[in-house]
Amino acid sequence: MKKRKNFSIAILVMFLVQLIFGMGVSKEVKAEEVNSSVPQFLDIRKETVDFAYQYKDKTIINNAVIIDNNIKFYVEENGKKHIISEDFNLIRFLDFIGIYNDNAYVVSNQDNKRSIYKVDLNTYKMEYVKEVPSYKDGQAYITHIIIDSNGVFWYEAEEHNIPIYDSNGRILDNKAKDIIFNDKGFSFEAEKIQKGDQNYDSFGGLIEASDGSMWFSRTVTSGTDNKVYKISNGKIEKEYLVNSAVPMAIYEICPGDDNTLTFIAGKLGKITDGRITEEKMLVQKYKINNDTLQLVKEFEFPTTYFFATIDINRNVWISQNGDIFKLEGNELQKKYVVDNFMKPIKVYDDKHMVAYGIVGMGYTPISISDPAEKPLDNNNTNTSQNSGTNSGNNTVSSNNGTTANNNSTPQDTNKEKFNVDVKGTNAVLTLDSKQISKDSENTVVPTLASSVQTIETKFDALTTNGGKGSVKVNANNVSLVLPFSTIDYTGVNNGDYVKFSEAIVKNDYSLSSIKDIGKLFDFSLGIYRQDGTKLKDIHSFKNGKATISVKITNDEIKNLDINKLSAFYYNENNKSWENVGGSYNKETMTFTFQASHFSKYTIAQINGTLPQTGAVIDSTGIMLAALILILMGSTVLMRRNISRIKTSNR
Repeated sequence: MKKRKNFSIAILVMFLVQLIFGMGVSKEVKAEEVNSSVPQFLDIRKETVDFAYQYKDKTIINNAVIIDNNIKFYVEENGKKHIISEDFNLIRFLDFIGIYNDNAYVVSNQDNKRSIYKVDLNTYKMEYVKEVPSYKDGQAYITHIIIDSNGVFWYEAEEHNIPIYDSNGRILDNKAKDIIFNDKGFSFEAEKIQKGDQNYDSFGGLIEASDGSMWFSRTVTSGTDNKVYKISNGKIEKEYLVNSAVPMAIYEICPGDDNTLTFIAGKLGKITDGRITEEKMLVQKYKINNDTLQLVKEFEFPTTYFFATIDINRNVWISQNGDIFKLEGNELQKKYVVDNFMKPIKVYDDKHMVAYGIVGMGYTPISISDPAEKPLDNNNTNTSQNSGTNSGNNTVSSNNGTTANNNSTPQDTNKEKFNVDVKGTNAVLTLDSKQISKDSENTVVPTLASSVQTIETKFDALTTNGGKGSVKVNANNVSLVLPFSTIDYTGVNNGDYVKFSEAIVKNDYSLSSIKDIGKLFDFSLGIYRQDGTKLKDIHSFKNGKATISVKITNDEIKNLDINKLSAFYYNENNKSWENVGGSYNKETMTFTFQASHFSKYTIAQINGTLPQTGAVIDSTGIMLAALILILMGSTVLMRRNISRIKTSNR
């Protein structure tokens, strides 16, 4: 009996331990094995996206999903949101049309009139343009609208339930029409027998080629009849028959400048009951030879969560399971990695795109700018030079700013000023407010001794408030670009200044849990009064991200797998390192990543034991184990009580 009692107590103790563990466990899974040479963008904007589009560095988002009560139509630029409309009755019916002359065009399906609006992407003002025109007798339903490079609207439409009569006037069947027309009088119609069962007939995919011609495709007869059409000078100029070895449905086409056509298509097959199914997704590249198409290259993808798009330069991009590929020549090259919840993508060019969730699971903008760097120089009247060693009074007031570790190309010959003050292992860079350009990148390249472990950079707050530019500090193998948009300037007065610092810390206690390069980088940001009193700490950025590049030595990575390198920040709340991605350039031995807040960061190897930001693990298994332990304990206790009852009844 005593053994049973002890066993029951042990089970209850185990349950409590499991319960506590289940409540306190970090709800994150281990980091994935990834190739860090491909840039990773793992942060997700928490919005319920209805549609998204990318134009240059502007991300256009319509958040019209009512479940989060966060209805708004806006443009994000450099991390800042410009609200266009919060009228739910308007934006919940919006569809995107396209861009013309820096205006984004949308159509509202709120009523039968279907109004077209344009949004000025410089002022973010929306205004009415016109109603969507009807086609002929108005029986056709317009399914898609685009705008070409001349500002002409093109419409894809379809009309159903058109009766087919015999000679006696009886209805034999129904037919449907596929229609394309524009505002300039062009129209195209193609009829087909209307089918009630599932089929993969497709039509449209209107796209403009670089020469101004328009292209579209048509798939009928269960994917065995595929044609591509070229519209030029207001008429159908060419019709190409696609001789595919297997039935397929063409969804999108991309006319290339090299006399090629690339198709995004579905490979079709039949299952046992005769129904048609989509077996694979295809990316096919064809060469145009006179009036025929010759298949040059084909790629197959699983049908699950496959998305394709075409950029401004008519390059094909593919997104699947968080991997983003670009078709370069005849090969698909992986360009970026995003969270695998981000499915569709919209691409402007190689450095500007957005990935978003198919059921409103947020979005991830990718915007990599190459602004003209504006080098700051500290050519002061004091002629003493910073040789990289400390002078007797530990201060340095001059630096030529053109050292060999400055890899940027100066874009402005006007030398600008900053002061360097070195005391022991600490250096303070003070920028001349009269020389700062608030709307461009201001580069500071001091020459510092390797013994300097902390670098503080100060600049006037009011001078940079509202600026679109940034400050770039390139020193001691670390480059940090801080956009002015990241700073919360609320409450600043004349004389206040911004200070951000970078401290290199070796052998920190937090590094014991990971396989890293042997040091961490502790970044901080704040605003201070003129007398040095701190006004505020800025931990999370207001808008945008900082870009950090670290030059790594062979000694630092000699025990690491360079194909598994990633950046991590230290989460002070749960005392763990969290993966934020990044990319490693093997040629320059430089690791680059972006940060949405300042904290402790390091470069480490992904080894399968570290948590990845945002990934969630289900605690059901833990709680189930606890439940089993409860049942086992209850059974033992019940048996003990029954035994007592039996004993007392004897």
